[in-house]
Amino acid sequence: MRPADDIKRFIDKATVSTSVAVDKVVLGAVLAAHEKATDEVSAATRPSARSIIMISPIAKAVAAAAVILVAVVLFIGLWDKSAPSAYALEQTVEANRAVRWLHLRKFTTGHEEPREGWIEFGEDGQATRLRASMPEWASPVDGPRVIAWKDGTVQIWLKRRNRLAITRADNPREQLNAGLQELDPRLVLAHLAELKQQDKIEIVIEESPDKTKPIIVTVTYLPGSEKPGQRQVLSIDPATKLVNTIELYQLKDGQYRQEGRIELREYNQPIDPKMFDLTNEAPANAERLDLSTTDLGLAQGQLSDEEVAVKVVRQFFESLMAGDYDTAGKLIPAGAAALKELFGGAKILRIVSVGPATPIPGPGNKEMTVPCTIEYEKNAQKGSTTFKGLQVQQLPEQRDHWMIQTLGN
Repeated sequence: MRPADDIKRFIDKATVSTSVAVDKVVLGAVLAAHEKATDEVSAATRPSARSIIMISPIAKAVAAAAVILVAVVLFIGLWDKSAPSAYALEQTVEANRAVRWLHLRKFTTGHEEPREGWIEFGEDGQATRLRASMPEWASPVDGPRVIAWKDGTVQIWLKRRNRLAITRADNPREQLNAGLQELDPRLVLAHLAELKQQDKIEIVIEESPDKTKPIIVTVTYLPGSEKPGQRQVLSIDPATKLVNTIELYQLKDGQYRQEGRIELREYNQPIDPKMFDLTNEAPANAERLDLSTTDLGLAQGQLSDEEVAVKVVRQFFESLMAGDYDTAGKLIPAGAAALKELFGGAKILRIVSVGPATPIPGPGNKEMTVPCTIEYEKNAQKGSTTFKGLQVQQLPEQRDHWMIQTLGN
């Protein structure tokens, strides 16, 4: 998290100057007092105006009052010009420092069911535990899933497959926070600060005189930025200065069309620790794979993303050809027993083709689609099959490793 001073550099500060009406009131008061003082002096013995100002106690008092009034007006004007606007984004940054728990929901246009998350933060502001719920539309192959990060492990409950897999997480806090770049409001604001310094976004703050209405912060990504044509509209609670919602828009055909909405809810309402442990939540009859002590995936090394994805698929099927289900089980979250049941009835004769790998666009960890065609023999009959939707993913807990996420078809 960048310090608040970095945020200050891109906060637009409104200046408030004295108005014409205020100037007239002050000037009028000074002239009226001066006129009253001079009227009290005898017309017969009235000296020059300069003499009155120099010798009359009343005039001296009026003059002093005028100086004080003018000084006050000037001070107010200078103070207003140097003070920040009533609201600045750094206030939200500061408010988020005290947040320890957060519940959020991310809606995507065209789908009623949201993705949902529960986050626990440490005193340093870094996420320490997470629970994420993914609906079926977001994971059509494997179906709805629940993911929980805790104590250096990642638990994944695939509801449709009735399978609970537990894997190890290397540098869990770093990986966890990296995955929250677009959801955690403090990370969102810190990133906006960097983009503003680089002149890649435009920020407009609208604050209503009605203090019960939310503060609206509109962020527009400029050409040449990482998300050209995207716009984010943040709704800020005027009392707590915390973000209530983030609406996501994309410029299409000359119009900004809404693509999603993030709702940030239940700030600082403690989350039951059981929410971050799926071992007792998954059904008793669920298949349980504890891979936390197993080195999963294939190290990328000097290979490109496309090259390592193809290599993972090739090594997976080569292991199956050799009957080495343990090695194959490290390249897909299924386990040796499940793979033997799935492929044991057929003999893989050869790998006809693998690749090319095609990136799957989207936030978070990198993913590739790698088609693969194999020849097999089953019941004395030879045949071939092509896996078109085979997906290979960068491990969220070990980003230098890749493994097969799903065989697709």
